[in-house]
Amino acid sequence: MAGKHVVGTYIFDAMSLIEPWLQLILLGTKTVEFRTWQRQRLVGKDLVLCSSKKMASRATCEAMVRYGWLGPRHLMDARENLGMARCVVRVKRIVPADEDLHFEQPGFNYHDDDKPTYAWELEDVRPIPPQPVMGRMGIYPVEVQL
Repeated sequence: MAGKHVVGTYIFDAMSLIEPWLQLILLGTKTVEFRTWQRQRLVGKDLVLCSSKKMASRATCEAMVRYGWLGPRHLMDARENLGMARCVVRVKRIVPADEDLHFEQPGFNYHDDDKPTYAWELEDVRPIPPQPVMGRMGIYPVEVQL
């Protein structure tokens, strides 16, 4: 496991996701995260995924259950772990997103502005004990126990 070791904890780069999108990654349903920015230095490296402190809209959560992407138990787990580091993933690649990829992955949100969209392909998802973190926008350092 990559990450700088500091007496019982490891320091990793991290990224926050709104729940229940992170729950879909933990379940293996979602393997690509879409962003309007990229950090090629993270390709091949470990990244901690943290849940933000808020959930997606009620309508979005209900649609995920209706489409069979999540069960009610998964939504409860997501709600109980808001603001927590949840897993370590490896960033396999970051590439410009193409339209075909958008429809293969649950959770793609189109951007109405002129910014390009990048697909962050994730692999080797390793859940960790949920632990509180102070999330931020972009990539930020977190200290987690494994």
